[in-house]
Amino acid sequence: MRKHLIFISVTLIVLTAIAGCGLHSVQRTAIDDFAASTSAVGKITSDEVLSMRNETINMNRNTLILAGPDQNLPRLVDLDGTFKPNITLAMVKAVNALKTYGESLESFSKATQQDELQKAAGNLSTSLNGLPEKYKLTADEQGAIGKIITAGGNMIVGEMKEHYIKNIVPTCKEPLNRLANLMINDFDENYPGSIAQVFLAYSVRSSTYASRVFDQCKEMSCREKAITSFEGANANVVRTETVYPEIRKSLKEMIKAHEALAAALESNKLSQADVKDFSKSIKNLADAIKVFAK
Repeated sequence: MRKHLIFISVTLIVLTAIAGCGLHSVQRTAIDDFAASTSAVGKITSDEVLSMRNETINMNRNTLILAGPDQNLPRLVDLDGTFKPNITLAMVKAVNALKTYGESLESFSKATQQDELQKAAGNLSTSLNGLPEKYKLTADEQGAIGKIITAGGNMIVGEMKEHYIKNIVPTCKEPLNRLANLMINDFDENYPGSIAQVFLAYSVRSSTYASRVFDQCKEMSCREKAITSFEGANANVVRTETVYPEIRKSLKEMIKAHEALAAALESNKLSQADVKDFSKSIKNLADAIKVFAK
């Protein structure tokens, strides 16, 4: 009896170890790098969307202060312009889906408890199912992700980790890459109707008006206000020329790395080159934004 118990115990240990080793170390490292980078680009881009709204309010406020009774200034109905709370929130939700995806992959790779894995899977499902209309997943995509999460619920930890990673990544590849492509357009100041184009227009208008007022001012206090307004607006113009290209580049790198990671998990082979390139572009993006940090 004792021999049978020992045999059963050893067998369970071995099976658990095998289940936990479904992903080899190179795969785990690549997944962790991709997860961290995806989460980072989601957070940075989300912060940038909120910054657009805040900076638009600041620029419009400064312009109104400078204008006084100037009748030649186009009437500003709202300080936030196009960046209404509902529009900004929709953008933030979309970008945060990338952040949640990265965080979930990291949990799938590193978590040691079943409830941690189920929580990560639930957070991902909630985030993807709650996307606004423009970025929404199809019913088939939502159903496929839901089946993966449901199927993983009754597995032991090692099996669950491998199940989630090997199935979630290929399944999420197409909808999240589509979302990333929409974000690339959103942050392209040359794309018709994009938020970047609108923000650039606000920035140019504010900086141009501040420059004109400065030339006409005779009092030092007026000139100081004009300088403050111009500096803020001009920094935003520069931001669209320097930070936004980095955001677009990072999103493109994310798509490329996502394709490579999904293919690698499906074929059980992996090169870390694409994921490393993506991580490098994330660092470049973070460095670009630091220049404008207050």
